[in-house]
Amino acid sequence: MQKIYPSFHSLEIFNPVVSYEDFYTEMLLKLPSIPFYKGLEVGVMFDKRNRDRIRKMCEENGYQLTCWLTPTLISEGLNLSSVDEDLRKKSVARAIEITKLAVDVGARHCGVPCGPYPGKELFEKGRKALIQSYSEMIESVRDVDHFDFTFEPLDRFVSKKMIFGPMDESVQMIQAVRDNTGTNKMYIHWDSAHEKLNGADFDESLDLARPYFAQAHLCNCVADKNHPYYGDWHMEVGSAPTYKNWGYLDVEVGSHILKKMMSFDPADGIEKTFCSIEVRSVPGADLWAREAVMRDFHMKIFETAGLEFDK
Repeated sequence: MQKIYPSFHSLEIFNPVVSYEDFYTEMLLKLPSIPFYKGLEVGVMFDKRNRDRIRKMCEENGYQLTCWLTPTLISEGLNLSSVDEDLRKKSVARAIEITKLAVDVGARHCGVPCGPYPGKELFEKGRKALIQSYSEMIESVRDVDHFDFTFEPLDRFVSKKMIFGPMDESVQMIQAVRDNTGTNKMYIHWDSAHEKLNGADFDESLDLARPYFAQAHLCNCVADKNHPYYGDWHMEVGSAPTYKNWGYLDVEVGSHILKKMMSFDPADGIEKTFCSIEVRSVPGADLWAREAVMRDFHMKIFETAGLEFDK
């Protein structure tokens, strides 16, 4: 049995301003005025001054920090599971370079991507390439304490169309990385929307992920192929009083997932397990107003699941 802690996924809710790093940092520095959050998820921060400010804020407020390499690597056209060895090596070199920035900002977890699904014929080559890439990245931080990588299994055939993927294949891949490196510096970041789009049963998926489980995203989506919003759009959660909209994620579903997460002990090497709500803002949105709606939903599912939290 474990307690789940709320984390703030700033990359999505503040998405329109993330590339304006100074502005983005100033927004993040306001987070301690909200007592609810105990963790923070950010993107790669390239400015040393901004990294220092975020690290100090997290240390002073006891936040666990996750730094996602994913947006940077994907935007640069890189692919850690590429069967083209030159591209794979280039991708690993860049990933190791920006991993140093994640260490410098004080991240506990470092989120990493895979690459596109290459088809059945090349799947095994892509799988082996990804295991090799992750292993090389782990070697670069082997001696860094309290720092590891997390991988978020994605949908294979709907929106992201990535090589991983179904949870059973994802945990086998992560175990292979652990066996290859002799470490447990590789964990699962579980995402409800991708599991929904993969057609998974949430309880079964969580049971598979359990030994590797570090943190989670609760993300809304529409799984009906005939609906205009079908796919992974990081869509809004419902607001009071019904907390419902076109997506599957409501209070009942969200609290059930939390209760399931609470039912098992933290994975080996994980001190605290965190859960964030993943909602993407569009340019022109009132970002703090959207955060308030998202937080209200977050609090409601925590309350319904019987979890205590700061208000």
